[in-house]
Amino acid sequence: MKVYDELPALPATDKTVLTIGVFDGVHLGHQKVLNQVKQAANDAQALSCAITFTEHPRAVLSKNSGIKYITSLDNKISLLKSEGLDLVIPLTFDLDLSKLRARDFCRLLKDRINLTNLIIGHDFVMGFQREGTPAVLKDIGEKQGFSVNIVDQVSNSGIRVSSTAIREAISSGNVAVAANYLGRLFRLEGKVTKGAGIGRKLGFPTANLDVKENRLIPGDGIYATWAYVGGTRYKSATSIGFRPTFDGNDHTIEVHIIDFDQDIYDRHIEIEFFEYIREEVRFNSEKQLVDQMGLDINQTRNIMP
Repeated sequence: MKVYDELPALPATDKTVLTIGVFDGVHLGHQKVLNQVKQAANDAQALSCAITFTEHPRAVLSKNSGIKYITSLDNKISLLKSEGLDLVIPLTFDLDLSKLRARDFCRLLKDRINLTNLIIGHDFVMGFQREGTPAVLKDIGEKQGFSVNIVDQVSNSGIRVSSTAIREAISSGNVAVAANYLGRLFRLEGKVTKGAGIGRKLGFPTANLDVKENRLIPGDGIYATWAYVGGTRYKSATSIGFRPTFDGNDHTIEVHIIDFDQDIYDRHIEIEFFEYIREEVRFNSEKQLVDQMGLDINQTRNIMP
């Protein structure tokens, strides 16, 4: 079982305050849990620790889950580390781990990382057949010698902050709402590939972004975005969709970087979604499209700081 290789063995003198989860998005709800982990660890003179699964359990247990990730694994680990934790431990979630009983996983955590306090969200479950509910984990903790603390949910404008709510907002184009739940702008990263060259022909060259298949993509439309190229941030306008004016068949992410004229083919760039501008529509002529693209870019310049 991979967990035995991936879970470190800490010195007996160390003890940990721990949280566990997928943490997709590392959103405001996750951040509340992480803050409590850090505070409890500081009070107990222990190490603050987060275990994050590299795969979503539903994606492993159901081939038809259709799970799309809000953050890439590398970005998620980076975000967790930026929260100021002492330890971030990625674990591979596979079928073997899914069959591990909750009490056995807790015993492993107790033996390997000296678990003294487990801090979890109110709806957290773990272990075989999701048997490790908060109540069950509290009972296990009493028997194995660690405490369990449950963190209340976080709400924003009456809506519970969750990865599910964030996925729904992004999928429908509500990137500003998603940013409120995340505590930062939603980000995509990918490699710039050669496209059909239509944007350059129209006077608005675009970078065609190739994004991993398992990543969540905002709903079709035009967005005001930030583009990060080689560590420099640029205003940009991003089109997502099928290019209906040209009867396109391929779903594309095309980024026009404003006031930028460099060859970035085959380079990796990142974009952050600032605001939804408009839906994707079919124009009767290239001129109408060009005129609208000019308006989109001017609007992007005006609304972004």
